[in-house]
Amino acid sequence: MQVRLHAQRLLVEHGDTEVVPELISLIEDQAVDGIGLNVGAIHALNTLHGLGVLQDDSSPAFDAVTKALTHPSAGVRLNAVRVLPEIPATLAALQEANVIADTDNQVLLATLLKMSDSSGGKAGRNLSELINDTKILSDRWLKDALTSAAAMHADSFLAAVLEHQQPVDPHSNDLIVRVAEHFARTRPTKEPVSEILTAMAKSSNETRDAIIRGLAAGWPKDHIIKLDASVDSDLQSVFVSASVSVKASLARLAASWSNQSLQKEIAPIVAGFIRRIEDGNSAIKDRIGAANELMQLDSGRVDSAEAIEGLIGPHSPISLSVGLIQTISRSKAQGLTERFARINKTATPALRAEVLRVMLSRPELTTQLLSLIKAGDLHISDLSTQQVGVLSRYPSAEVRRGMRDVMQSSGVTISNDRNKLVAAKMPLTERTGDSGIGKAIFTKNCATCHIFKGEGKTVGPNLNGMSVHPKAELLTHILDPNRSVEANYRQYTVLTVDGVVISGLLAAESLTTIEVIDAQGKRHTILREDIEELIASRKSAMPEGFEQSINNEGFVNLLEYLTEHEQFIPLGLEKAANTVSTHGMFSRRDNKHERLILPKWGTISFNGIPFNLIDPQGTTVNNVVMLNGPNGPFAPQMPKSVSIRSRTSAKGIHMLSGVAGWASQKPSQGKACLIVRLKYADGKAEEHSLVDGQHFADYIGTFDVPKSQLAFRAADGGQLRYLSIRPKRDEVIETIELVKPDHHTAPLVVAMTLEVPGSHVDAKTHETD
Repeated sequence: MQVRLHAQRLLVEHGDTEVVPELISLIEDQAVDGIGLNVGAIHALNTLHGLGVLQDDSSPAFDAVTKALTHPSAGVRLNAVRVLPEIPATLAALQEANVIADTDNQVLLATLLKMSDSSGGKAGRNLSELINDTKILSDRWLKDALTSAAAMHADSFLAAVLEHQQPVDPHSNDLIVRVAEHFARTRPTKEPVSEILTAMAKSSNETRDAIIRGLAAGWPKDHIIKLDASVDSDLQSVFVSASVSVKASLARLAASWSNQSLQKEIAPIVAGFIRRIEDGNSAIKDRIGAANELMQLDSGRVDSAEAIEGLIGPHSPISLSVGLIQTISRSKAQGLTERFARINKTATPALRAEVLRVMLSRPELTTQLLSLIKAGDLHISDLSTQQVGVLSRYPSAEVRRGMRDVMQSSGVTISNDRNKLVAAKMPLTERTGDSGIGKAIFTKNCATCHIFKGEGKTVGPNLNGMSVHPKAELLTHILDPNRSVEANYRQYTVLTVDGVVISGLLAAESLTTIEVIDAQGKRHTILREDIEELIASRKSAMPEGFEQSINNEGFVNLLEYLTEHEQFIPLGLEKAANTVSTHGMFSRRDNKHERLILPKWGTISFNGIPFNLIDPQGTTVNNVVMLNGPNGPFAPQMPKSVSIRSRTSAKGIHMLSGVAGWASQKPSQGKACLIVRLKYADGKAEEHSLVDGQHFADYIGTFDVPKSQLAFRAADGGQLRYLSIRPKRDEVIETIELVKPDHHTAPLVVAMTLEVPGSHVDAKTHETD
């Protein structure tokens, strides 16, 4: 074989086409050896390809290769398919030789892939003959190859499938849906769409529904064509014969096709949806679902918008009204702003907040919102501080100017000199407030974005552990949030192709989507193809201007609540966390056995002690501290020490840790694998050594060691352990350092909680000196 490969290479490098007749003779040799090969013909085929003599479909070389498609050797047939150029003549040759009926799966796979790379002709008709082939439908690779080839020839494939007289295998429905979706995404003109509609009208098989689902799923929202009136009867016929589940999808497609011939047929469906929405005996989620289907059916119908508007208000359950507001916001019927204005007049505070949120999500509605404020129908005080911040940084310059005018006319001013404002408010930190009132202020103004003492949402930074910080520092962060902004807490504003504006934190990204968390903690997954504009601000997602909604007495009470010490203070490890535990941590990111997925994220309790577990939000947020180790590709890149602020005295330091990569799987007198160094405010320090085989065990299973305790079992069979440290002094601990000594392990620390002096814990603890 090596000699033949050298000969093949030398012939190609020499470029002498005089050898073509001899190569053709080798290909014409029908002999087959004992294992079914003709290696001479195989090398000859690839040499012709290397010489570049196959592009001319009238050449003897091309003719020889096409004849080799029926060679007795499967290896020859396979290579013949592979070397043919991607031209229309190749498709014709493949069809004439009927290679898609080849009994060898490798030849069949190569043929389907070649057809997916070659355009022209009506290959879809041949491909449609394979949709009932159980050999293909049961083989992942062959089915994917057929899908790819059919998608390249989608119009002729779909038309041919509709002509099938025999029932189509249900296992091919997903393939047909995917091909129809691909066809729709190519932005087809009216001609192929009309041909498919005509074929659907004549068809009696069940593939119509699958094709309609695919077309509806893939049709671009901004792609409008105008079908000729000659296909009206075909469209009506398809609508009548289609199943109930796809009639709404077909009606939406008709709107994109500028066709009004279904209005008479749609009317009973609209009436049925309205009855379902108005049915007070149905579950609220079902009523909202019916409203969404109605809006998808035809978002421009005035009667649909009127029916939904009539159910929004204090006379309906708040959850129903909120859901219907989101639905009606997608209406394209005239007078949407006026509808929101009417709803707002009788809205409860919760309902008004939803009205404002929806109006802020669309530039055209936002402009009208500012007009309502100017006219006195709304007041700027109806807007939350977060909403004022969104308007001040809106992507539309017109909206930003309008907001400045509204604020000026309303007498609302947000100082640009935050340093001066902080200095003026600083005396408030010397006063003592009411923490109970402060908690109410936190719930109203802060809990939508922050979690503290188990209350709130984790949109912004987790505030657990903030009570160890001085009031002056907290006040500065509240009044001047842009003084120090971490990259993952910056404001992002997305404008979609539908004109929807979404502002918040960028939580996750993939190849096709981004995820944004808004100020209410709601996650929005947005396709990249739907993004018109993405603006990344250098400013924090936390807005300036809280001094407008919280008076001086309110700040005193809020600061009292935020700095009120309790028995336990969970420390925030966000700045120290350096790896994500929900993907492989040690050798490969895709190794599920190297993950640490716990039963719950957020605030949890063990032995009566609260801990804060950082939510990894899938695999996007670092939630665990890993220290340096010598093994694997990741541990050597980790730090040898991290520092965590404490700023309080503590009689106990409780840890969810005690596990490491490459740690002991049974009790042993090992060496220290982690040192907890306490740095006191007076400059002194003390160290506590945690030993492999005593305090630490391997994370990968539930291995027990004497000086720590199993706390939680991980989803993939691993473990997280609990241990505690008792400081030797009662002085203020400024920082806690986690230091990795020279050891082969890679220790993990998931959460830490301080126990303040004067408290008492009845639970069993595993302590170290």
